[in-house]
Amino acid sequence: MRPIPIYNRQKSTRTWFKDSNIIVESFLEDPVHFIRLKVIINFETRVIKDIETEFIRSPYEDICPLTGNEYKKIIGLKIEEGFNKKVSEIIKLDKGCTHLTTLLREAADSFIQSIFYKTADTKEGKERRDLLKTMLKDTCLAYSKDYV
Repeated sequence: MRPIPIYNRQKSTRTWFKDSNIIVESFLEDPVHFIRLKVIINFETRVIKDIETEFIRSPYEDICPLTGNEYKKIIGLKIEEGFNKKVSEIIKLDKGCTHLTTLLREAADSFIQSIFYKTADTKEGKERRDLLKTMLKDTCLAYSKDYV
């Protein structure tokens, strides 16, 4: 029998395709936080068109929501190699929120996965593998130079 946890954090992310955009919605919930992040990203250009943050529950209800304006600064940023580094250059640690930044990284990953499902799933065999090699190059061992 497993012991009873003293702490539990859940994260979830889901995406939709609408009007040439991928809409990504991410949630983080634990005993202290319940945070929602919504990012609208153009499917073709991979550029962030809009971003919304919501602190449904947070330890500092008068301070934590203030970080949302910082994340508006990344509107126009393209999701591509180096995205997380660019975000950390734009949103300084002392102005942002660790949890929103984590959700943003997961949102970017989910966006890339959504591109995969919208494009690669229509391909088969060698054509699919070649597309995956291009899309996922150096993202994990299976798509590293050692295997592709």
